[in-house]
Amino acid sequence: MIDDATISISAPACDEFRLRVANVSDADELAALFASVYRQSSHPFQSRRDVAAFIADEGNVFMVVLDGPSIVAACAMRRCGWNDGFELGRAVTKEGLRGQGLAHVMMGAALRAVADRRQGQVYFGFPRVPRVADISMKLDPAFVVVGHDGHRHVANGRRETHLIIQAIPEHAVFQHVAPRVDGILASHFVRTRIYEPLGLVATPGDYPAECFALPPTHEGHASQPCGGLAVLQEKASGSIDVVGNLGPHSSDDEIAGRIAELTPQRRDLRHVTVTLLADKSALVRALLAQGFEVSAFLPAWHAQGPCRYDCVQLIRSSFRCATPMSSHFEDVSMMLRRSFADLYGEQRVSAAAAVAGEPRSRAA
Repeated sequence: MIDDATISISAPACDEFRLRVANVSDADELAALFASVYRQSSHPFQSRRDVAAFIADEGNVFMVVLDGPSIVAACAMRRCGWNDGFELGRAVTKEGLRGQGLAHVMMGAALRAVADRRQGQVYFGFPRVPRVADISMKLDPAFVVVGHDGHRHVANGRRETHLIIQAIPEHAVFQHVAPRVDGILASHFVRTRIYEPLGLVATPGDYPAECFALPPTHEGHASQPCGGLAVLQEKASGSIDVVGNLGPHSSDDEIAGRIAELTPQRRDLRHVTVTLLADKSALVRALLAQGFEVSAFLPAWHAQGPCRYDCVQLIRSSFRCATPMSSHFEDVSMMLRRSFADLYGEQRVSAAAAVAGEPRSRAA
């Protein structure tokens, strides 16, 4: 477990760096470090106030690396109470010191600080460069790639694609319920690249009645009404997340129709994300017909009682502006698109053909 003590670490570029937990007095220096890397961005740390508030939240863990008196790298685990999860992120290293192993050390320390306390049932993150994605797959617990965000974010005047990664800690205790969706139960990719590495079994069961799940990018921000829907808006990137339906007893077609009207209503809108419980096949197919695509399969994402349910993230974008695109993950994004293309297609298999087994349940 990591506490407030300073720990010496070594790296090729320097005889000794030091690792410790961040405190509020670090906010100015950290804000300047993030600003030097994420200029004109949609990154959540836009000011000293943002950084200080994050550090002051005792549910979060924020590690910093020092070279002498100066902070040169940082990484955090953000607590997500609504999902009983943690986001691994806020990773930044001063230019000139990258590639020296600092990211691996501080990411591992932040992850251990949470896992050693047996906190959180799921961990996730959004790496923007391959190096961080590769490191995450070597951590304990190891992360797997479950999706991408389709150029949602903006940094330094360019749109970026981030991967979506997920891990399940050894201490997690829950019953995993897979959706009764033939394409998902038959998917070799979901079974071998997501379920099995995470220790999950595709055991189909009934799902909650609600359609929407909170998205990975939710950070406690209040939603706002828009055309009969509840949405979260991110002005810097021109994106919104649809997080609820405000109309009572609406049909799938009515909800899909409201989502279809978002772009005409919001001329500044460039990117729409919808995160749904994975069993809501009719609504997913209606959105696919509108030009949405499945960009992520989020296993054990939605928690209710002792059970956790899978979700899917769908995206639609309309980048009419001249903002340049930047992605280190084009090959991975294309592989994910191919792998997710048939999840809600015409392929049919019986639920009995799904992999059988006991739901994941680990003793505390």
